[in-house]
Amino acid sequence: MLAFLLCFSAFAQVEPDPTVETDTTKTGFSFGDILMPNPNSITSKYTYDPITDRYVYTETVGSFNINYPIILTPKEYQDLVFKENLKGYYQ
Repeated sequence: MLAFLLCFSAFAQVEPDPTVETDTTKTGFSFGDILMPNPNSITSKYTYDPITDRYVYTETVGSFNINYPIILTPKEYQDLVFKENLKGYYQ
């Protein structure tokens, strides 16, 4: 049994020598990030639910939800509106 356990440590990975310089050249290609605005057919809106005291953000095409709704507290909603207004002001 001891010999069986020792054979696993004998075939462990060998750590690379930190003094040896490795190749840092990147090869291949990258598509990058392409940000496209939503088309006009997608309706994004916030609705307030007074029963739960929460704001619900939904994205719909017609009457079909295309994403999960995002639920925000009033404080989170106010912070989000403030950031969007500030970003729009500086643009």
